[in-house]
Amino acid sequence: RNDNGRAVAGGAFGFLSDGWGAAYPAETDVAVTLEGQCELRWTSFDVEAADDCLYDYVLVTSGGSSQKYCGGTLPPTATFSGRVTVALHSDEAVQGSGFEVAFVCDAVGTP
Repeated sequence: RNDNGRAVAGGAFGFLSDGWGAAYPAETDVAVTLEGQCELRWTSFDVEAADDCLYDYVLVTSGGSSQKYCGGTLPPTATFSGRVTVALHSDEAVQGSGFEVAFVCDAVGTP
């Protein structure tokens, strides 16, 4: 709990390969949903690069808007209120080593 008495959760999740030079699996769809006031801070990111992220991508969705990320550049740190979903999609061809994102959530409305 934080100083305001609200429940706080933190941790990290991601979809990473098991070793250097390895890749995340092909034809994968996996998602994690967080709720509350959440800050996402990306610590590693390597997802197949393509124009408009057509093949492999990480999709961050919150409140009716979404943003796709791919390539090797870390997405920006961002704060979301309510529900945020982070999803990885990969096709059958080229894969990268994956991503990891750290998060801290303040459970909105929790006494």
